[in-house]
Amino acid sequence: RVRPNKNAPWPPGSDPAAAEALVAGCESGRLEIRCEAGDLLLVNTKAWFHATEIPPTEQAADALSVSVARDFYILTDALAAGAAADVPQEVDMTNVEASWALNDIA
Repeated sequence: RVRPNKNAPWPPGSDPAAAEALVAGCESGRLEIRCEAGDLLLVNTKAWFHATEIPPTEQAADALSVSVARDFYILTDALAAGAAADVPQEVDMTNVEASWALNDIA
């Protein structure tokens, strides 16, 4: 579930009023997003408050349910040089450091 942060510095081109209107129609005041296996959800956590709920493992396919969170900031050379933020920029999203489980998951 997500809801907009009214006091956040919203990125250029985004509309916090539209975000407020979107969640205003939700009974809980939060937008519920349901992800399925293989889905990828990116959330600007400066602009949106968020909560993650993972179904109990016994209900998950293969008895395993995982959520991975990662912070990142995209600053292209063009943006750093002062280019307009609303102009699409190509970004290399390759991880620099590795991630792994300390123990076998399966």
